Amino acid sequence: MEVWLIFALLAPLFFAIVHVLDSHCVGNIFEKPWMGIVTSAFASLIVFVPLPFILPLLDLSWPTQEIIIIALLTGVIIQINQTLYFQALSHSEAGIIAAYWNMTPIMVTLLSFFIFGHILLLPHYIGIAVLVTSSVFMCLLDSNIKGKWHSFNLILIGTILQAVALILMEKIFRESEYLSGFFLITFGFVIAGFAPLIIPKARITLKKNFHTLISLKYFFLAIEICNLIAYACIELAVSLKNAPLVSAIDSATPGFTFVVSLVLLFASKRFKNPHTRKFYWLKLGNVGVMVTGVWLLSIE
Repeated sequence: MEVWLIFALLAPLFFAIVHVLDSHCVGNIFEKPWMGIVTSAFASLIVFVPLPFILPLLDLSWPTQEIIIIALLTGVIIQINQTLYFQALSHSEAGIIAAYWNMTPIMVTLLSFFIFGHILLLPHYIGIAVLVTSSVFMCLLDSNIKGKWHSFNLILIGTILQAVALILMEKIFRESEYLSGFFLITFGFVIAGFAPLIIPKARITLKKNFHTLISLKYFFLAIEICNLIAYACIELAVSLKNAPLVSAIDSATPGFTFVVSLVLLFASKRFKNPHTRKFYWLKLGNVGVMVTGVWLLSIE
């Protein structure tokens, strides 16, 4: 198995863990969905804690001013996506939201063709179609009508922004080292995450929930480490391969979300989702179809 494919597969696995745990947070912990991006930004600061000690050892060559600005902007775009995502989670289940994100590969493929002139092999286009179709089918199996269209509209905007972020990543990693790009994108992500604190009403809400949030600091830190690993993997995959193929692999997230939910169903009562057992065998078969889609994308 190629290195890029390993990282591309690890990304949806960790995103699936994040989706399931975030769904629990939005449903049971956060008073307001936007609180998710603030806790995410605080937890992401862990990336920069060892930086003063390891920076002299890394011998990084920083990119041009243009790439620095683009990398920071990419981090901001990702955080805007997070805001839409947390809002959507307040209306729909994690599996549904994960499936909605799978409009992204189509948009990335189109943008990549017009910007970079990428033309994929026929099996790749078939693989993208298989993954997107199976993801939508997974969504239909899980779906309840309440809140579905509101979530869809939020994630539609999010997928456009996600496609732009992936295309920008490809440009960043074409013209800079991986680690410098990763740190800059994460810095933009953190700064944007603190944006709600500018609003007095948001600060009051956060202060009111402070003791609850601080008591769960290690839980939020674990979620954010998974989130950072997911983005680190997808960024590394994009640095090794073109964005459309990486984005298509990422569309396997609903399958991973189902598997993670299934594991938690037996392992923990706290994260138990009553919808996981619904159409169990159809969902499991659908995961197998996704594996076929991934195999098609691995063909050179």
